[in-house]
Amino acid sequence: MALDGELNALGLKSRSELIREACQSYLEQRQKQAQTVSLTRRMRDLPKEERAKIMAAAAESLADYYRTNPEVQEWQALDTEDFYDIGD
Repeated sequence: MALDGELNALGLKSRSELIREACQSYLEQRQKQAQTVSLTRRMRDLPKEERAKIMAAAAESLADYYRTNPEVQEWQALDTEDFYDIGD
C-alpha cells in the first residue's frame, strides 16, 4: 500500500489500477467480440434479399468515406499497381 501511495504521488498508476484497467479492457473486448458474433449470426439467418438490402445501405453510407479519406485513397492507389511482375 505504501508503494501505491508513492506511485500516486509521482503521478503514476498503482499496480491495482493497472490491473483494474487491464481487466476492464479485456471485458470490453470480449463484449465487442460477442456483439460481432451475434450480429453475424443474425445477418446469416436473414433472407438473402434482406441481407442484400442491409449491405447495400451500408455500402451507400460509407461511399463518401471511401472517396474522401486520404488513407483509404493511398490503399486504393495500390490496386492500380502490379505487385507481381512475372515478366515475359
